Amino acid sequence: MGIRFFSIYDMICRNALLYPGREAIFYKGRRLSFRDYKELCDRAAAGLARAGIKKRDRIAVLGRNSDRFLALYGAAAKAGAIIVPLNWRSSRDELEYMLRDSAPKLIFADDDHLETVSGLAPDMDFLETTCSLGGRTAEGFIEFEKFCATDGNASPPDAEDAGNIEDIEAGDGFVIMYTAAVGGKPRGALLSQSNILAVNTGLIDLFGLTARDSNICSIPLFHIGGLSLCAAVMQQGGRNVIMNRFEPAEAL
Repeated sequence: MGIRFFSIYDMICRNALLYPGREAIFYKGRRLSFRDYKELCDRAAAGLARAGIKKRDRIAVLGRNSDRFLALYGAAAKAGAIIVPLNWRSSRDELEYMLRDSAPKLIFADDDHLETVSGLAPDMDFLETTCSLGGRTAEGFIEFEKFCATDGNASPPDAEDAGNIEDIEAGDGFVIMYTAAVGGKPRGALLSQSNILAVNTGLIDLFGLTARDSNICSIPLFHIGGLSLCAAVMQQGGRNVIMNRFEPAEAL
């Protein structure tokens, strides 16, 4: 299988098969094995399908690093959606510009950014659904666990719940990263799943990454550095320790 036919969701499925019980993600006391991570991605992808998200539709995320944020990357890869991770350091005007430019149908916000999204959403007629990522919620927001609920079915959702995986190719658009402002406005750079996997290959070779390695993910997941390092370590069967902000003592 060449890299052009190997998708990010293929990598997630492969890891769940090869390393089912190995720890993939640690975040604030929550530990996810590779099997757990795949199942969370599957449930989130099924939620996207129930929300009407189709291939190439955009979903935005405004929040700090978390295991759920990383799961949304996997869910978007399975569904063929394009994820738009927003820089939480941006001003309200900058966020409004990026939202209007990318026109997502759905947005996720963590506890620190519920009020920001609540203030922006009423003026965004393209936004159909708002969801919370953390423990808090607000009026009009769907809680993450409810969004991913399987109606009491303990088994992971079938592939049909998240669209036809056979239609999703590694060269399809996967993430829009907003770059530094040029001419006063940030520009959205569209990267494909194969772009990310190619970067993974380079990082794996550069750092000699193996399944024994762990990555402290304190670089924001809205940044290509944060996403790429997580994905490269994950591709090798390594462990990602997610920090939503860098604290030296906690890192040590």
